[in-house]
Order: sequence, then structure tokens, then C-alpha cells
Amino acid sequence: MTTSIVILAKQPVEGRTKMKLARTLGNAYAAKLAECFIRDTLALVRNLPVGQKNVAYSPEEARGYFRELVRPLLEFSTYPQRGQHLGERMQNAIQREFSGGADSVVLLDTDSPTLPPHYVTRAFELLKKADFVLGPTYDGGCYLVGTSLPSTTPLASVPWGTPQVFKKTVYNISKAGLRLALTPPWYDVDTEHGFEMLKSHIEALAYSGATGIPTHTAAWLTTMENHPSR
Repeated sequence: MTTSIVILAKQPVEGRTKMKLARTLGNAYAAKLAECFIRDTLALVRNLPVGQKNVAYSPEEARGYFRELVRPLLEFSTYPQRGQHLGERMQNAIQREFSGGADSVVLLDTDSPTLPPHYVTRAFELLKKADFVLGPTYDGGCYLVGTSLPSTTPLASVPWGTPQVFKKTVYNISKAGLRLALTPPWYDVDTEHGFEMLKSHIEALAYSGATGIPTHTAAWLTTMENHPSR
């Protein structure tokens, strides 16, 4: 069984990245935080027992940025996202992986840098029997979408970027008569509330001596605390 994971990543550009967070954190800080999220997601995926590891990036002109980012990580391939909106870009990425020989594909975003790695490996385990697997977020979205089918019809009419994502995707999969499995819920960091949760979570991990701390994000948060002006 050939497994494939695709990290969906957007180049962090000041004034065009994480705009909800930028309202309170500032454009430069929001963009730097987004870059830390990407680096920590790469680190999370790097050690997973997955056959193919890819970064599907946007915009298309970010090719040089992402190739340089993954240059030390020889196990990763990069290619541009294709499509007019997120749903179409996700479908195209899935179909590309199946055309390349994958038997199961998991798409992972970069907004959950503290995600436990075993949630991702669990998704691949579930896909041995399920047609789709979803990783729900607490705000109604999904941090992970996986499938063992080259057909992505259930993803076509989902209002991506809204609190109805998870509910609508579940409905579409059920309506199509397909088998659905879920990984445990987790949080993503799109808003100030999510950012505060992230800070508290990383602080608690550090105090407890736990592993799995997203090192790039944690280091940047320390820098911010030492130099709070933005």
C-alpha cells in the first residue's frame, strides 16, 4: 500500500497572510508565525512512516521559496497548487497523488503546529477500511482530510473556510454512501483565541517536559516575549 501525504502551504507574505491574526499581532509578526507553522509541520511529517511526502504550495510564483525551504529535507517533493479555490486545489492534489501511484492520500494544513503526529498515522490506518477520514477542528473546520478513493466528489460543494466545513463534508460523504472515519479533534490557529490557546499549550508542554513541542513556533514566541513591540 502506497501512502502519500500532502502539506497544503501558502507562502507567508506580510499583509496577505493570516489576516485575522494580523489585526492584533501585526502583519510582520503574523507572517513570521505562519512561516514557523510551515517549518513545524514539515518537521512533524518528516519522521512519519509515509511513502510519499509532498508540499503543495501557493501561489505558483512561490516555487523558489518552497524549494529552498525543503532543500535540506530530501524526502519532500514540491509542486504548485492548481485550482481557483481551496476545494478545487484539494481535489487536484488528491487526483495528482493517485495518478502517481498512491493508494491513500492525506491532506494536512499548516495551522495546527502542535498536532500529535500519531493523529496523522492513525488517519492512514483508518483509510485501510474507510473511504474518507476527517480530522475535525473545534471551530467547525478540518485540519486533515484523507481518502482512499481517487474520486473527490464529496469535497466539491464544501464551503471551505467557514464553520460549516466539517458538517457539510460529513453530509456529502454520508449522502454518497461512503465509509467515513474520524481522527480526534484538534485546534487550529487562525484567530486571536487560537493564538492564545497555542501559547498556553506550548507553555504547558514545556513545563511538563513533554515531547512534541513545535520548536520553530516555540522559539519565535520566546522572541516575541523578549521583544514584545511589534
